[in-house]
Amino acid sequence: MEDYSRKIYLKDLISKNIYVRLDQKIQKELFSKFSFKDFNLSPSKFSHYKLKNLAFPLELLLSLLKKANLKECFIYKHITEIKRGQRSKPFFNPKFPIRKDSYYWNVLFALFCDGSSDQWCSAKNKKMELPAYTSYSNEIRNSLIKLVKHRFGNFKYKVYDGSVKLPPVLDVYFKSQHDINSFNTKSFKIPQFTLTEKFKNELLKLDGLNKIAVLVRYLVDEGDKSKISLNPRSINLAISSTSRGLIDILKIVLDSLKISYHTIYRKRKENTNKWKDSYMVQIRRGKNRNNLKLLNFLISKLNKKYKLISLTALQKRCLEKAIKYKLKNRINNLNNSKEVNYLIYKFLLNRNRVTFKEINGMLISHNFNLNMCSILHVLGKMPIISKISVIYVDKEKLESYLPYSKEDIADANYYRKAIYLYQNGEKVSDISNKFNIPWSTIKSWISGRAKPSILHGKWVN
Repeated sequence: MEDYSRKIYLKDLISKNIYVRLDQKIQKELFSKFSFKDFNLSPSKFSHYKLKNLAFPLELLLSLLKKANLKECFIYKHITEIKRGQRSKPFFNPKFPIRKDSYYWNVLFALFCDGSSDQWCSAKNKKMELPAYTSYSNEIRNSLIKLVKHRFGNFKYKVYDGSVKLPPVLDVYFKSQHDINSFNTKSFKIPQFTLTEKFKNELLKLDGLNKIAVLVRYLVDEGDKSKISLNPRSINLAISSTSRGLIDILKIVLDSLKISYHTIYRKRKENTNKWKDSYMVQIRRGKNRNNLKLLNFLISKLNKKYKLISLTALQKRCLEKAIKYKLKNRINNLNNSKEVNYLIYKFLLNRNRVTFKEINGMLISHNFNLNMCSILHVLGKMPIISKISVIYVDKEKLESYLPYSKEDIADANYYRKAIYLYQNGEKVSDISNKFNIPWSTIKSWISGRAKPSILHGKWVN
């Protein structure tokens, strides 16, 4: 059960430069009960608040309620807008008290991931708190807008280059309730987010649904969203970030939910302000894909109660397919199988010479029947370096498909023979005459300044 007693009240936002506006009738009646002298206000300002229905400080509202013997809950349904300062973008008909539920936490981490709040303003040469969310996916961006409106209230917005500006009071809500020094995880011009022990402990105490909501936001904003990486056969649920603090939070959430993962760390060059070290957390599939089944179960559980929080349609569809996916029995002509790559690599090891017929014969013995083009395609893209010297193929109808030309292969053989002869006492001029190769080329080979292009390829050490 979620603890709905954890809410944000108006009294929690005192001294935060918050302004509110009430229903015109209620605001006039409330101010009519008192005089400007009761609040140390000028007559003109008091009159403007009363008659012109201007937004006024939150502290003044709470003082009015106290003097009128009214509880804070009385005024909730009469607040027409709330904003930070007098001129910023407001929330209309804000929803108080604000529940710190899964919607709340999902929106909070949206500012950490693809969103922002703390920004450097070059025009004013200072740091500013201007919450915004950026996504070039209409599905993801519109989903976030619905979440914000549902939990915090309505607001006006325009989409500019995939970005939506949010009411600045949202930054006040979050920073007044949590030990967050900054939402910045990218810019070097202003302080970046640092995970404190206080915020870490708060996250550890979150209930399960709230943690799942945080994880969903990571997957939607920072996770893989392409058809290639979400291939059900070998689905890759990886979450990337350059913020160590965000990665530590993600690990806390995954550990609490008992979802297994592994972390990949990429070290950048030292003394650079352009690039940061990057981290990737990859959720494991697990035996019989049990880890993916657990993840899908938890997200479905969350979605039953909080219907606005979910993965993207593609992520959801591919995750469900990945869980149900069963590896079919091997069949002939299975050209793209990783087993083919492994069999060819194993066959080539410790061989100095190999022909196409030999490779094809080996594959046929393992119940694979690939044509010549498929085998050469595998050889060309295989991301390994074999110990083989040179690959030979049959001459019949294969010249147009050779990964190396006959001239390249001949140069490689001349190169090896030239090195051998020189090491055994032959002169450079004699070697040049013997192979009819320019003296300067032989000299470059021997000195190590150059070698044939084939010897730079994947298949030659």
